[in-house]
Amino acid sequence: MLSLLHIENIAVIECADISFDQGFNVLTGETGAGKSIVIDAISAILGQRAYRDMIRTGTSKALVRAVFTDVPKLDWFEEQGVEYDPETVIQREIHLDGKNVCRVNGTLVTVSILHKLGIQLINIHGQHDSAALFDEENHLTFLDAFADNQQLLRDYQETFTVVSQLRREISKLSMDEGEKLRRMESLRFQIDEISRADLQPGEDDALEARRKVLQNAEKLSDAINEGVECLYGSDDSDGAASLMAQAERALSRIARYDDALSELHERVKDLMYQVQDAAEGLRDSRDTFAYSAEELEQIETRLDTIHRLRRKYGASCEDILGYLEKAKEELDRIEFADDHMERLKKKLRKAEQEAVKKAEDLRQSRKETAKGLSVRILDELRQLDMPRVQFECVFTEIDLSPSGADAVAFYMSANAGEALKPMSKVASGGELARIMLAMKNVLAEKDSVNTLIFDEVDTGVSGRAAQKVAEKLRAVARTKQVLCVTHLPQIAALANTHLLIAKAERDGRTYTGLFACQSHSVHVFDDARSLPRDETTMIVLLDEKISSKADVYALGIRHGDFISVEPRMQVTPSGYLKSRFIDDKAAVACCFTALQYLKEQGKKPKYNTIFSFPYGEEIGLGGNYIPSEVSEVIALDIGLIGPGLEGNEYSVSICPKDASVVYDYDLTSHLIHLAEKHGCDYAVDLFKHYGTDAGVAVKSGNNIRAAVFGMAVHCSHGMERTHMDGLRNTMNLLLAYVLDI
Repeated sequence: MLSLLHIENIAVIECADISFDQGFNVLTGETGAGKSIVIDAISAILGQRAYRDMIRTGTSKALVRAVFTDVPKLDWFEEQGVEYDPETVIQREIHLDGKNVCRVNGTLVTVSILHKLGIQLINIHGQHDSAALFDEENHLTFLDAFADNQQLLRDYQETFTVVSQLRREISKLSMDEGEKLRRMESLRFQIDEISRADLQPGEDDALEARRKVLQNAEKLSDAINEGVECLYGSDDSDGAASLMAQAERALSRIARYDDALSELHERVKDLMYQVQDAAEGLRDSRDTFAYSAEELEQIETRLDTIHRLRRKYGASCEDILGYLEKAKEELDRIEFADDHMERLKKKLRKAEQEAVKKAEDLRQSRKETAKGLSVRILDELRQLDMPRVQFECVFTEIDLSPSGADAVAFYMSANAGEALKPMSKVASGGELARIMLAMKNVLAEKDSVNTLIFDEVDTGVSGRAAQKVAEKLRAVARTKQVLCVTHLPQIAALANTHLLIAKAERDGRTYTGLFACQSHSVHVFDDARSLPRDETTMIVLLDEKISSKADVYALGIRHGDFISVEPRMQVTPSGYLKSRFIDDKAAVACCFTALQYLKEQGKKPKYNTIFSFPYGEEIGLGGNYIPSEVSEVIALDIGLIGPGLEGNEYSVSICPKDASVVYDYDLTSHLIHLAEKHGCDYAVDLFKHYGTDAGVAVKSGNNIRAAVFGMAVHCSHGMERTHMDGLRNTMNLLLAYVLDI
């Protein structure tokens, strides 16, 4: 299990140590407080992809260290040559230059090798994994995992690969007569052209070297002649060879008188012979390096031929000759295509028969397992407050494919008497979350992984259903360690260990910490489960080395400080914007962009216009003061996306009514007219779970006309998403309204 997690310089976390216990561990906190950062840190330690923008601003690297206890003796340790220890320590450093340094029990490993270990230690169910159930291609994967069909699937895929290769070869040969003749003519030309050249392996390199010699023949000849003269001498002086001979003769006369002189004599004699050999070799080489204009011309002509062939057939003589062999083989196949085709078809029929048999074995295993999977999932769903649900695996036979000859889709009915339909058409968000939880629990029974992480598995779940989800997670935690990120009190209340994530900022620095109950562990305190979670029993654990009130004050932290959240904004290459609190940030961005446009273009609003940015909205103070001269109020807020609503991420949403206010009919109509006039992609929707600053201003008794529009977002008050097109349409409508054009 995961016992300890140490984090340094990841996002807003400067330094933090988080301890986890056996059983059910829950992490709660405000949206953006850092819960997802903790999950990202765990993902990094498991060898999953880590991005440089995870590194805390102003630092050069981030570090994550995890301690796992009671780790089984996995084959991975022996395979990778890493010392096994039941208490395994994994560490990963992430550098700004993209470098990653990973260690397991002190041994360096690569990220990919670390990932192979990580998937055997922890299974993470992310916020968006439930969406995988909408894709029917994943249903077969779930079924095969439950059936342990990995070996059957591998056997089938090996045969299917052979079938695919044979089909491709037959397709290449299945050309019409005209195409066949054209290809044969082309191949014959190529074969003839290369064959006439009579190339030899390495010939081009040898010719290049000889040409280099001939081009520098004069320099070589002069140097050789000078060397010969130095060794042999001239009319005016003795050469080195003659002088060495004189020295040898002189030493030969005295060598017999002393052993040392005898040894020197032998050395000089060897040197003399070497100098004489060198002189002879140098003299003989003069003809080799002699300049020949005829030879150089022949080499140039030959190289031109080779270079011309290089451009067509390969980068070297070896490549050209390789192309020649392939061309001959292809020509032979085409000329004898009928015979070859027949042989391939015979092989294909045999391979297809084998593939069909293996696909049938796979189908039988899947169908037998599907019944058991349905029973297990139905049992799990009934425990999750879905007593009348029906679930079935529907098979459709298809042509041979990489996954077999079956298509599998999960069909369900959430209510008694309703026909079974594809899951994507009937499952709500809350039902989908529970189905995925049921699926994870069923598959976990066959999985040796001892730690499960559920990141906001409660999405779309509330009330009694939330209680059932909590009880299920608690039940799973009896046999496995469970870490759950949640916003639901029903889930948090059943935790064995409850960690509350928070952060605070003062003087430009951000401090992270945990909210914890005074009785924070069931392994220490008897009342850990029963003690109420309120302001009298909760404490803040700062991720700083402090031991007194004075230490806290020294950090700049005071009573009344705000706990802020990290938005972790992302902009995708396809134009999607993902962030917490898009309603605040995107609306402000549209306003400032509009102001910038007005300034740069020298345009003025048609009427006196105030751009206001209320900052007390989330504590009930939004729109409570309107200057008396203001007659119209436009709230730039988000639009919503969901069943019965027309809006989408690419349009601007106009809201005529929300949960408590009917907005001015004429002003709303005017906005619709402006949107149509200026080609803005727009939608008009009523929002029944929604309120704005403009609505607050109306309810406060101000004599104003009010209206609302803004970009539509997915997952409002979660990790929201919209598109840049939605922002553009919102800003264009804003400019049209301000300028009244």
